[in-house]
Amino acid sequence: MSRTADELLSYHKLVNGQDGSPHKGIVVEPGCWKTKNILIVDDMEANYLILKMALQRTGAGISWAQNGKQAVELFSQTGTFDLILMDILMPEMDGFEATRRIKQIRPGVPVIAQTAYTYDDMALKHGDAPFDGYLIKPIWQADLFNKCARFLDK
Repeated sequence: MSRTADELLSYHKLVNGQDGSPHKGIVVEPGCWKTKNILIVDDMEANYLILKMALQRTGAGISWAQNGKQAVELFSQTGTFDLILMDILMPEMDGFEATRRIKQIRPGVPVIAQTAYTYDDMALKHGDAPFDGYLIKPIWQADLFNKCARFLDK
């Protein structure tokens, strides 16, 4: 639980411009994605809650799937997601397989991997990754917003 506390503290420092990063304060406007829907896929509830807390101020609709299988089922039923934040290592179905199946349903939906792997590690271990982007854990709020904006601000 201490990692979660550390990430929440980092979030607080970023919000208040105290983290020493070049990104002072929040880097998105409140309500900027109120017409967007984001699916967070992660088997760890703490990871989901941290991402949800960071993204809530954007006004985006946020849904959660606890594994790749749930993500594919939810996407198949609704298909309304504008962006998916996909963990890699999960029970029942990993993020690679889930992303491949989701892209068969709707090839244009952007999927951002959220992982402790570097991009080179992913390529070496898993070959051609089906993702449109990736975020390295622990995820800094500024990185999250900047990566999401690439796909949601179009």
